[in-house]
Amino acid sequence: GVVGPGYEVALALVGLAVRDLLLAAELLSVLSVVVGVMLWARLIARRADPRLAFALTLFLATNGTLFRYGYSATTDALAWALQALALYLLLDRARPRAALLAGLVAALAFLTRYSAVYLLPAGLIALVAGGTLQPRRARAALLFAAGFATPVVPWVLYSLTHGGSLALQLHHNIAYEVFARSRGIP
Repeated sequence: GVVGPGYEVALALVGLAVRDLLLAAELLSVLSVVVGVMLWARLIARRADPRLAFALTLFLATNGTLFRYGYSATTDALAWALQALALYLLLDRARPRAALLAGLVAALAFLTRYSAVYLLPAGLIALVAGGTLQPRRARAALLFAAGFATPVVPWVLYSLTHGGSLALQLHHNIAYEVFARSRGIP
């Protein structure tokens, strides 16, 4: 089944330029990983320390899992890059428009991989608790929530009216990690 329209739409757009959809998917993953690493490095350099950002960049660039997803035809790299962009906008920008945009990008990450739903409560908590650069916390939280709801609500309504249901299947991932992987079941 489809886990949201985000990946399919992005792949279709890249597929307009690259007719081989497998190659398009791999290029989308490569670009996503490069952008994600750059965003994390910039965020850590600005919010913490450039040396820490350099160490993080080395860690990410040499991480076997990230490397594998960086050329795989899956939703993982795109969702990771969108999550990095949402957090970058949320944690490194002070304009109210950035909170709205962060919510919109968080929604796109969610619509690419439903496990990115954590961005909604995490973003709201960060905004309300003062963990961002937003001077007007309540307004920024409302803008973030509005940005998230803008693409998600229509997708959910469309899905429900076309036979879908509200159910996350994330327990399958946990079951695989706990039971199958340890027994060598692919």
